[in-house]
Amino acid sequence: MIPNSRAADSVNSFPPTSQNYDKVINSLKNRFGKDELLVEVYVRELLTLVISKAIKSSEQIPLSKIYDKLEAQLRVLESLGVTKDKCAAMLYPLVESSLPEELIRTWQRQATAIKRNNIEERLTKLTEFLQSEVENEETLRMAVNRFNLNDNKPSCNNNNKLGKKKVRWINEVNIPTATGLLTRESKNVNQSTKNYLCIFCREERHSSRCGKAKQMPLEEKWSIVKERNCCFNCLIPGHNTQACKFNSKCQWCGRKHSILLCREILNKDKSLRETTSEDLNKHNKEANLANASLIPEVCLQTIRVILKNDNKERVVRAIMDSGSQRSYISKQAAEEMEYQLHCENRVVHLLLGGTSTKPQNHRGYLIHLKSLDNEYSCNSMAFNQDIICHGIPSINNGPWVHELVKRNIILTDVSQSTDPIEVLIGADVIGKLMTGKLHNLECGMTAVETKLGWTLMGKKPTEENSKNDAALIVTSMFVQEADISNLWSLDVMGITDPVETKSRERAQEEICERFRQAVTINENKRYEICLPWKENHPNIETNKEIAQKRLLITKKKLKGQGLYEEYDQVFMKWLKEGIIEKVTVEEENLWGHYLPHRHVLKENSTTRLRPVFDASAKSKNGVSLDQCLETGPNLIELIPSILLCFRKKEIGVISDIEKAFLQISITPRDRNVLRFLWWNKNNIIEIYRYTRVVFGVTSSPFILATIIKLHLERIAQEDQFIHMSDTIKKLFSSFYVDNCVTNVDSVEELYQFKEESKILMTEGGFNLRGWEYTHCEEPHQLTSVLGLTWDKKEDVLMLKCLRFSEIIKEKITKRIILTISHKIFDPIGFACPVLLYPKLLLQTINTLEWDTEVPQEVEQEFRK
Repeated sequence: MIPNSRAADSVNSFPPTSQNYDKVINSLKNRFGKDELLVEVYVRELLTLVISKAIKSSEQIPLSKIYDKLEAQLRVLESLGVTKDKCAAMLYPLVESSLPEELIRTWQRQATAIKRNNIEERLTKLTEFLQSEVENEETLRMAVNRFNLNDNKPSCNNNNKLGKKKVRWINEVNIPTATGLLTRESKNVNQSTKNYLCIFCREERHSSRCGKAKQMPLEEKWSIVKERNCCFNCLIPGHNTQACKFNSKCQWCGRKHSILLCREILNKDKSLRETTSEDLNKHNKEANLANASLIPEVCLQTIRVILKNDNKERVVRAIMDSGSQRSYISKQAAEEMEYQLHCENRVVHLLLGGTSTKPQNHRGYLIHLKSLDNEYSCNSMAFNQDIICHGIPSINNGPWVHELVKRNIILTDVSQSTDPIEVLIGADVIGKLMTGKLHNLECGMTAVETKLGWTLMGKKPTEENSKNDAALIVTSMFVQEADISNLWSLDVMGITDPVETKSRERAQEEICERFRQAVTINENKRYEICLPWKENHPNIETNKEIAQKRLLITKKKLKGQGLYEEYDQVFMKWLKEGIIEKVTVEEENLWGHYLPHRHVLKENSTTRLRPVFDASAKSKNGVSLDQCLETGPNLIELIPSILLCFRKKEIGVISDIEKAFLQISITPRDRNVLRFLWWNKNNIIEIYRYTRVVFGVTSSPFILATIIKLHLERIAQEDQFIHMSDTIKKLFSSFYVDNCVTNVDSVEELYQFKEESKILMTEGGFNLRGWEYTHCEEPHQLTSVLGLTWDKKEDVLMLKCLRFSEIIKEKITKRIILTISHKIFDPIGFACPVLLYPKLLLQTINTLEWDTEVPQEVEQEFRK
């Protein structure tokens, strides 16, 4: 046992007596011997290999090391019950994705004879293939080392002129293979950092990556390159620039030479230094030189915005920097806009590397920012600064332009000239500007939408980068479409981080507790609640214009279907029952949030025509009501356990609460966010608002579930219901939103449960109705239970199988496969082996467009 470990501390906490031996063993098993947690740990170890390969794709890890790690993880998982015959579909892509690209190419050529649908055999053959490759590699290494092929390194003397000799210093032996020949030719010369000695410092690195060279004067670097007969483009001796096969140009000026030898950077630095003071020159000189090679390669989040003050307006360049705690404006811009001084602070700036500046005085101004299209504006506090940053280029032409045009994205900071950055938007403001929309472009850059406009960031693709990217493997574990990847995410497999789960549960408990504390019982003996607002939620807009437009559309559809009068009667009935109320004339001009609504027609439902309200509606730059309310825990997770309990006993029983949401009252101060519009008899639009919980708001299921649980807890403590304690316990575990799904052992127990549960729920204003149970005498033999079909006569649960013959007749696209994958609702997992295969196919075609026809082999596999 490792000293000072948690296990050792646990053992040491017991007195060293013979009576405590069994207790120590049990304690260790309970804390460290749970199979399900160990399985998660070792599956995550496999994932770590995949992720480390994706992140550190340029690093070469010895194959024997990879094989040892894989073999160890698979061996442990097999001992814990995760065997190849049961879990090969999960283990195979993990193992394959952790291998180097050239090895996967070799494996794919050998695996053509193995059937793709026999995933267990493929996994077994893959491990055998890896073992064989490791043995071959060890044999080759011994043969090479036996003849001392690494002993012929030429000496390197700084005083020795190389002349015209083609010298290459080899410090590592790469075992040649057939696949190595293919990938070696496609690799950038700059990647071979271990194959050369730097001509500037004589250390083991490629000359283009020399930190010492970045600090040298330009003329000295040119002199060294000429003296040692090196190429000005790749910095390798033995040939000139015209004969250089390294297909790359300077990232700064576009000419054929290394960026270390670029004179344009020196000219740019001189022009920048002339605009600053002598002290600032000394401070920024090193930073500018160090960052020069990064500026053309990486695009920062810059945007053009309008600075406004009264009647003055000015278009300026701004940069978004979430690493800055405050926002800044250049002194020149603040003076030209004539902003009024708001405050003055003395600040010490902490810089990269741990250095800090002397205390500096900054004046604070309340500035007004506006988007170029005038659709969004905001005020923020910004402090003045002489110069915010140097030489941040605008977005120029490149392969990203065509992608942005396809996605209808317009950038504002596009220009050939490089104007200075005059506003820095820091972390104090950025969070309020982000809309959450972003697009990962094929070129590797990312377009991010803000309320002020679109920005572009990321590493710009170059010719050499394109070559390197072509040599990388696109694995099935990392995809661009987030909604597709959810089909095979770890959460779907049931593999979740216990720490994340606990923290999420703790947060949900706090939300529930805060909501429960505000629940009261009003004068009508109804539960009355406050809406579960998120902490620090953004201001919600009125939405009245959207509600008016949607009202006209709804009216037109109702008239066309002949349902207008029936829809109107629903509202009039609600008004009579107090479910809704008219907004008085005095309150009409007060602020309120309006919900659009539409009709839903269900012929076989107890409520044939029902208004459904859209709480997700919002303006372009606004927020919806749903975004401001807590949704509570994920109730869908309850369905499998409820259905499994439903099958325990002889007789299954189901019922539902009549108009469940409408039985819970809303506190008067929250009713103005639940306004809606409807026509009166004179065809004039009137304003109504809900007094009860609205069906269609994202928090409504959470509210109902919490109130039912609170109600059952309350009546369980009352003496008059002590004799019904068994029924109360059964109800606790039987509700999914407004559906009660449970089971009993006998007909007598059924009738007792039915009568007692009606009494208990009526006490809270809820009416349990629609009772159905096994072998009940009803004309309809089939009914729906939490998304499944229940045959009450045979007492059998079935999936709602849909006919796909019409869909499959069309051309097979990624959209069709995804549609069929989602058509079948299977919370228990009856059809998991069947539904898993379309999801595996989706991984292979993830790069295709939605409506592009899939390859013929994929279509054949899908139609099977």
